[in-house]
Amino acid sequence: TQVYYEHDVTPALAISVGQLDITGYFDANNFANDERSQFLANTFVNNPTIEFGGSDNFYAPGVRLTYFPVENIDITLGAFEGNGDYANTFDNPFLMAELNVALKPMGREGNYRLYYWHRSGRPDADATTPAVAENLANPNDTTLLKADNNGIGLSIDQAITDTLGVWLRAGMQREKVAQFDRFVGGGLNLSGELFGRQNDSIGFGY
Repeated sequence: TQVYYEHDVTPALAISVGQLDITGYFDANNFANDERSQFLANTFVNNPTIEFGGSDNFYAPGVRLTYFPVENIDITLGAFEGNGDYANTFDNPFLMAELNVALKPMGREGNYRLYYWHRSGRPDADATTPAVAENLANPNDTTLLKADNNGIGLSIDQAITDTLGVWLRAGMQREKVAQFDRFVGGGLNLSGELFGRQNDSIGFGY
């Protein structure tokens, strides 16, 4: 699923090139980001208003750059093949940029991510492709296959106490292209330390 080369160009700049997992670099969240150890439902794993490029599982050839201008801020840019099928690579790419600010209010760690993305149509797909049809405003309108889609979003995770954390995701995309234009999701993460199970946690999401 992934084959890539990663290199720290300088202490402040990192690059990855190859077959990448797009969601491994964007829209992260400490409390709602892993379908194996956190929430099973993809709605709580990734922002559904992001029409990620790549394959059905968001893998694609591409490049990722992350710049760390100061200790608590990083900026990540990515360019990926739109459909993940290596056909007409980068003619219609999926582009994304994210700003992450790591803060420690009252000594508690938190991450505040803001991002923008752009997808330049889906020329290699057709309306019968499940991942494409599911996200089109009208699956029968083939003109939407060539329509650009873009949006903005945020992902926040913040520790409140040693055992309690909160998280929030929100986003917007083009209503004329996609099935829905807005999403808000959030929840709580409760550590199992309260019950004598330090390696466990309980997640609540809505």
